[in-house]
Amino acid sequence: FGMSGTNAHVVLQSYTPESTVREKENTQDDKPYYLLVLSAKTSGALQGKIHEMAGFLEKSQNTGAMDLAKISYTLMEGRHHFDHRCAVVVKDREDAVRILRQAEGNEKPPNLFKGRVPKDFTAQKAIHKSVRGLVEQSHKDRENPSEYRENLYALAEFYCLGYEVSCQELFDNGKQKRVSLPTYPFAKEKYWVPSEIKQPSAASTNQLGTIHPLVHENTSDLSRQRFTSVLSETEDFFYSVNESSAYLPES
Repeated sequence: FGMSGTNAHVVLQSYTPESTVREKENTQDDKPYYLLVLSAKTSGALQGKIHEMAGFLEKSQNTGAMDLAKISYTLMEGRHHFDHRCAVVVKDREDAVRILRQAEGNEKPPNLFKGRVPKDFTAQKAIHKSVRGLVEQSHKDRENPSEYRENLYALAEFYCLGYEVSCQELFDNGKQKRVSLPTYPFAKEKYWVPSEIKQPSAASTNQLGTIHPLVHENTSDLSRQRFTSVLSETEDFFYSVNESSAYLPES
């Protein structure tokens, strides 16, 4: 980074945490289903994010149930949530990849939810209480996979409508740790100044075929830059000068 003309360069090695007692406890904290949420500022960026997440899960060879819990936690807790939203309820990695690929093709399986939050969205208190009730109920229904899945379906739909789903409560006060995931798919647009000055085409010149009334032709070559103009007394601006000088008193 640079600040006030000062540059600093740092090389860091990725941190590999050691296993802790909490992680060992979390290995026994598997859930029957997981909620994965994605959001972006535009519909195109959301499709790009879905594509990158599907590819990330495909390349993750050792992604099991525990990793899905960390991914779900990171997507909900470690990301800013934008207007264009997508939420899926999955059981394992293969299920997540399949549903995300279907989302790319605009398919609508029952465990896929999409929506756009209006700019003037205001959360209703009654619905917000219902969302919290679903989160609390999910802890009671962990031994009943079908009921647990239905609760996540409702939470996914509320998320796509614009409501906040408490990730801390859903994951037992945030026992999970965040993991490295694909970043936001920014639009790949260039704004550099053109390196070469394009010469005006014939369509951009006037009827006389000149570039400008005072610049008629570009006669530049490899050795120098040059413009040539041929002026005569028939030019309009010469006529105006001659007319105005006729009224000046003689010396």
